[in-house]
Amino acid sequence: MEQLISRGHWDEILKRLEDIGKLTNLLWNRVPQQGDMAILFTETLDKESYSKQVFDLLHGADDPMVRFERYIRYVREHDLPNRWPFPTYLLFLFHPETEFYVKPSVAKWFLQQAGEGGPWSSQPSVELYATLKNQVRRFGEYLSSYSPTDMIDLQSAIYMASYEIPRMQKVAVWWVNQGTTYRAAREGGFLWAPLRNRAGRTEYHWETMAEVRPGDIVLHYSNNAVRAVSRITEAATIRPAPREIANGPWESEGRYVKTRRRGRWTFWKPALRTPWR
Repeated sequence: MEQLISRGHWDEILKRLEDIGKLTNLLWNRVPQQGDMAILFTETLDKESYSKQVFDLLHGADDPMVRFERYIRYVREHDLPNRWPFPTYLLFLFHPETEFYVKPSVAKWFLQQAGEGGPWSSQPSVELYATLKNQVRRFGEYLSSYSPTDMIDLQSAIYMASYEIPRMQKVAVWWVNQGTTYRAAREGGFLWAPLRNRAGRTEYHWETMAEVRPGDIVLHYSNNAVRAVSRITEAATIRPAPREIANGPWESEGRYVKTRRRGRWTFWKPALRTPWR
């Protein structure tokens, strides 16, 4: 980047920044002028000064918080789109050992869980970024027995927790169509779905097994009726098909979940003849 700056190749710098933004799915870019990289598509953007400001943000000699403050000040003074994702994404990629990518919805949720329930600012601020990084470091200390390597590991853990914790606080109801596998699954207390059929293709309803969580309710539909109701006791793991159903028209590897019946096995024949999907 330093060489491109010395040669005045501003358009090339902006293009490379855009390419970097598209390397992952962390940034929303479906509508470029409104997305997380909207600043790159602003008509009033001074390409030279902005390129130099990004270089300072990523490679300046000062402390990262000082560089971040300068970047924020520049964006405000030039009336440019001022959002969390893009500058913190660049810092995160170039300095994953110390810098954290701020996806606002996830970061806000994390701070609330950490007891930092103060007002959230939709625009970047040094104070809020410092608070967030401090709490992430504390979270890393809590996970020290798992040996997280850097902010990438912690970012992933926080992102998954922001999905899993609210999800596990809700009970989902699943409708499962079962044919010849029903009796074996009932007796064994399991559900199993292959990853692929013998042609190497998967099915949407097989993939949803990955979304099942402990506590969810399952309605077992077989032979034109709801035959049983059960509750999930363990989330899906990848394992070979149970021996009771191992000879079906599918590959041997699949998703396996444990179930426990709710009370007595029920029998319910709904008026709707076609099973829900």
